[in-house]
Amino acid sequence: MRPFGYRRILRAAATTILLAVPAVRADQVTVDLGIVAYSIGINASIMNTDYPSDSETYTYQQLIFEGPLSMVIDGSGDTLAYVLAQDLGSANNGTLDYNFPFLSGASGSYAQTSPPMAFDASDPDPGMLSLKATSVSGTQCSGTNTVGSTINVDPTYAATVYQTILGCDSLASPNNGIPTFTITTVELPPLGEITSDGTTTVYIGEVVDAEWTVDGVISGTSSVPEPSLVWLVGGGLAALGWTRVRKRVRRSAT
Repeated sequence: MRPFGYRRILRAAATTILLAVPAVRADQVTVDLGIVAYSIGINASIMNTDYPSDSETYTYQQLIFEGPLSMVIDGSGDTLAYVLAQDLGSANNGTLDYNFPFLSGASGSYAQTSPPMAFDASDPDPGMLSLKATSVSGTQCSGTNTVGSTINVDPTYAATVYQTILGCDSLASPNNGIPTFTITTVELPPLGEITSDGTTTVYIGEVVDAEWTVDGVISGTSSVPEPSLVWLVGGGLAALGWTRVRKRVRRSAT
């Protein structure tokens, strides 16, 4: 899947801000449209204890536009929605791509069918989502990753997602790690401008990006896994009433 253009825009915008501050003409008005897009990226890794050398991974990506999307913001007649698609790439309700190579394993993709959750910069968890399988290569266990199948998962729970996608009864005791995320807010380069009656109106806006790192551990073949340090530690944490903790690092560039 083509990377979203906003990652390039974030770097370029930050560099532009540091290198040059354009002069504002007396006949120029700047209109800040606020947050016009937000994105969520989740990078997950799972250890299957029966196949520890394999790299079990998936990614989730979402890119949502908001604001007055039908508003014309450029003298050529371009709308905000059109300009954002050109600058950031097409909006994406949510996609999950996975690669689970253990044994015969499986790889494939899902498309989100449920509406996106309202974005909360203090806790940008996409929440419980409905995802429909759109492609698959290999089916370790049939049912939940065949094309057309639907699953309901929170993509920040790595081991649970792994177990749900493969649908194998022998995958036991998913142990989800502690997810962490960072937030980046950047002002985009000018989105467009319209000149009328000698005054030029320049439109600007911001994009907010949340990047998650999640992991997990799961037993690959035994329905009753042998005791190990990992599971003893996991059991001790459960006994202490461990709950998922999120660490947030906010970075802001304007």
